[in-house]
Amino acid sequence: DVDLVRWSRAAGLNLLILLNNADKLSYGAQQQTLHKVSAALRTLRVGLDAAQVVTFSALRGTNADTVVAILQNWLAAPDPEDASLEPAPA
Repeated sequence: DVDLVRWSRAAGLNLLILLNNADKLSYGAQQQTLHKVSAALRTLRVGLDAAQVVTFSALRGTNADTVVAILQNWLAAPDPEDASLEPAPA
């Protein structure tokens, strides 16, 4: 897991870490695990803007909407009328 995080960081890729089976933990235990993983990412010096951590349960659909929104945002085509995406003048 650590190697994958380091590789994605070196490659400049975003990372979505799903803490699966959240339905098997109490809310407090979910939050504690979320905190531990976020702290481990800080130890690896991975900014939380590049790596997002989400508790998830496929069984109950916990945070499924959040995951879909993150992926849609990452995969969205840039707005062609966004002036900030134009190359800087040479």
